Parts: sequence; C-alpha cells; structure tokens
Amino acid sequence: AWNISCKPDAQLVNTMLDRAIHSLPQDAHPILHSDRGCHYRWPGWIKRVEDAGLTRSMSRKGCSPDNSACEGFFGRMKNEMFYGRSWQGVTLENFMQQIEAYMVWYRDERIKLSLGGLSPAEFRSKMKLTFSSIKCPHPHIADLKTCNQTEKYLTELETKLQDVVNASVKVELTSGTLL
Repeated sequence: AWNISCKPDAQLVNTMLDRAIHSLPQDAHPILHSDRGCHYRWPGWIKRVEDAGLTRSMSRKGCSPDNSACEGFFGRMKNEMFYGRSWQGVTLENFMQQIEAYMVWYRDERIKLSLGGLSPAEFRSKMKLTFSSIKCPHPHIADLKTCNQTEKYLTELETKLQDVVNASVKVELTSGTLL
C-alpha cells in the first residue's frame, strides 16, 4: 500500500497503514518496515500496528542500508519516470496521478530479473501458491521462533522460493522473452 501527499505527516502514514491493513488476507501478520521518522514512532501509529497484529521493524539509526530496497525503488522511479522529461505546467494533482500510475505499473507489469522475470504482483501470487503448499511443522504454535523445527521449515521455504525463481527463469529463457 502507498499514499501520496505534499507533506509527511500522521495523516499520510495512517492512510497508507489503513490501506495496507485493509488489503491483507485474513490472519496475515506481516512485518512492517519503516525508517525512523517521527510519525512511525507516534503512539497512535504504534497502537494501529499492534491492533492489526503486525510486527514493527525500524531501520537502525544512521544505517541507510536498512532501507536499501525502498531507496532503490525510489531511485528507479526517478530514473524511469521523473528524469528526462519536462514537468513544467504539470499540476500537483496530475503529478500525483502519474506517480500513482507508475507505482501500479511497477507492481503489476514491470518485470524484475531478481524475481525470475516476473512482476512483483506475479511473484507474490506465485509465492502465495508455493507457501500454501508448505505446512508448518507445528501449526498450533503461533510464533515460529518458539518452534524447534523452525530452521527446517524456513530452509524448506527458501528452497521452494528458489525453485519458483529458477523455474520462472527457465520458462522465460525457453520462450526467448527474457532479455
């Protein structure tokens, strides 16, 4: 989920969080990573996250590699969408619509070699099917950290993930569409 605004404030991050929570499948409790912005440390934000059953993750102070995936995305967005064109005369509303369109395109259509030639949405869809075929050794244990078979379980997940990526790359190479 994302939200676009002219200022980084509580309304911006709360709207994004509400959209993210609303889009989650029932009983999903992913990790929510953020930088150290004050709006992510606000008690109201923390309560919203906890009420949704999400796990907070925050980058370490002064450690930009913690946010490298997000920073890399914003760099690609600037190179692919922003730079190389004139924005003169474009209204703020239109600019925000173009950012929205780029993000939808990036999620749904832009392939990534690191995801086996799939878009992020296609990859997530395949992973959902793959992960649902793996059974937790102890499904009654809510926190896998307390499970003594967690390492075996996570190794199986990693193997399945690599199998999907490898299979996707092979399919793309065989069909001759991978550049």
